[in-house]
Amino acid sequence: MLGRELAEQASIPANYLSKVLWTLGNAGIIDATRGNCGGHRLKRNASEIYLFEVIELFDPDRRGSLVSYGWDCNQEHPCTAHEA
Repeated sequence: MLGRELAEQASIPANYLSKVLWTLGNAGIIDATRGNCGGHRLKRNASEIYLFEVIELFDPDRRGSLVSYGWDCNQEHPCTAHEA
């Protein structure tokens, strides 16, 4: 999907989206292709991309644990985002 299409669907400015896509691309989460058949695609299966992996890209001060987001979570009592 083209960046401008993504920006329209998400109702966000295209220049902001381009920074988000650039960050995701540098992290190896998405790939961008130029040209007539170009666009953005996941480089891995969605099931192989973890929520916390993306959060860390945009909030590096929160590295280490989702508990820092206020979620009380452990192996015995996992939160709803535990597997993510």
